[in-house]
Amino acid sequence: MLSIRSRRARLCRPGGYDRIAIRHAGPEDEQQIRALAALDGRETPDGPKLIAEADGHLVAAIGLAGGELVADPFQWTGGIVGLLEMRAAQLAQYRGSSAYQSPSTRNSFQSARFAPSSSSAVSMSGT
Repeated sequence: MLSIRSRRARLCRPGGYDRIAIRHAGPEDEQQIRALAALDGRETPDGPKLIAEADGHLVAAIGLAGGELVADPFQWTGGIVGLLEMRAAQLAQYRGSSAYQSPSTRNSFQSARFAPSSSSAVSMSGT
């Protein structure tokens, strides 16, 4: 059993979520996205969206068409926003579109790919 102090520390620190889910937003999510946008002081993203839920609560959303982002300003969402941006960029690349490429992920796909050369192979024969 967690003490009140340790539970509060877990909920108030970055990365204190037990479960994060990123998924496509459905019609049933629109009201929550509008409320989140109002809380963040931004416009609601247009078109199809990805949303991020932390421990079952909507904390961020991103528009797939233009990359508009809304996030809960009262939660630790920096890492979650990074995940949303990366997934949106992956989907745009998969669809052969450059509709969304965030500045933080635009070049990461090229640098993340690594094909080891034959000279870097490790010999298991012990010779």
